[in-house]
Amino acid sequence: MRRKFNFKSRFRWVAAILGPAIIVAGTYPGAMLALAAGKSSLMALFIILSLIPALGLTVLLDRVPSSFSAEENSVTFVIFFRKRVIPYEDIEDIEVGHEYVDPLSQRERPYYREDIKFITKAGDICYSRRMNIDMYATADDPESLKAQIEDGDFNKLRRFILARKAGR
Repeated sequence: MRRKFNFKSRFRWVAAILGPAIIVAGTYPGAMLALAAGKSSLMALFIILSLIPALGLTVLLDRVPSSFSAEENSVTFVIFFRKRVIPYEDIEDIEVGHEYVDPLSQRERPYYREDIKFITKAGDICYSRRMNIDMYATADDPESLKAQIEDGDFNKLRRFILARKAGR
């Protein structure tokens, strides 16, 4: 069982603020030298070149490429080059939750977030993903919304793992 999902990093706003600040601070001496030499077009180039990586970093951390793969004995989560393998024998319990998110301040459309929490011997491991539910199309039919939530990828993963653990 393999699935890809979008993971929003909790550090995206820190990186969005500190990243450009560090990049601008690094290009500031070059921009000031260009200004002192009377080359304002070169100074504008320094400023533009400092903002491009900052924008890229913000976009990248907003939609981190992620996936999980459930095998016979373990589940593997890959989030932005970081791989974590969780053996089924280490899992004591799995909790799946859903939350309605209305991010008015972030200029996004409302969505449902699906969370999975593995309670293991070493501690809790949590992952979240944005569910692909069309909120406006399901407003007329709440039963279809409930069915889509129950058919989420993390719910399927939970059922898959519990079936493998029960089969042992």
